[in-house]
Amino acid sequence: MRRSKHTKPVISVVIPAYNEERFISACLSALQKQQDPPLYEIIVADNNSTDKTSTIAKQHGVRVVVARQKGYAHAAIAGIARARGRFIVMTDADTIVPPLWLSTISEAFKKHPDAVAVAGPFQFCDGPMSLRIIVDVANR
Repeated sequence: MRRSKHTKPVISVVIPAYNEERFISACLSALQKQQDPPLYEIIVADNNSTDKTSTIAKQHGVRVVVARQKGYAHAAIAGIARARGRFIVMTDADTIVPPLWLSTISEAFKKHPDAVAVAGPFQFCDGPMSLRIIVDVANR
């Protein structure tokens, strides 16, 4: 992961999470193995989990913030409030992003400086099989 305590990241990846100990490691590993990314940081916004979500995230060396008020939106807001990057990128704790995810996002904003949002392919690790099939087909 390209990061520095003294240099402002280009991208802040915010991951709202609640009791995601089964999936958070795979999510973070995929983010930490990005190919040719801009400078970035990863923030796990723990929504007061009762499992080992925060512990696992800290073992990956990412920043963890705690959102005590229940709800995805509260966790997302807590993570965004701590973000230092020019761009805020959101993903879920049960999602694995492809190796060029961050570089593709960065390039999209360079090509379209007036854009306010971009989206791209991803893979769910959990959830109903029907949803995972739909996402897989949409990614093609």
